[in-house]
Amino acid sequence: MCKEKTCPPPWERQLAAEADLLLATRPGEVFQALAPTFQAILVERALAASQGCRQRAADLLGIGRNAIELKIDALRPRTRDDAPGQAFVPLGLKDFFRRDP
Repeated sequence: MCKEKTCPPPWERQLAAEADLLLATRPGEVFQALAPTFQAILVERALAASQGCRQRAADLLGIGRNAIELKIDALRPRTRDDAPGQAFVPLGLKDFFRRDP
């Protein structure tokens, strides 16, 4: 057990445990499995904190507007029925994927 001042926060310990599990069970897929989820959580929370304003969300994350646009586009769930350039967006997240005026 680590001392209070040297212990990583609980989320880091959970991430480390998940990484260890994936390293053992899915070698070669770990980064691809965890990075999108980590980024999605950051983008989702920044969009929530900014009431869906992408520029403000980007500022909160310390990234540029183009970077957040690319991340949002990459994180959007896709289906086989999507028209080219269209993305399926779950109803609960529709407001997060709006375009700023």
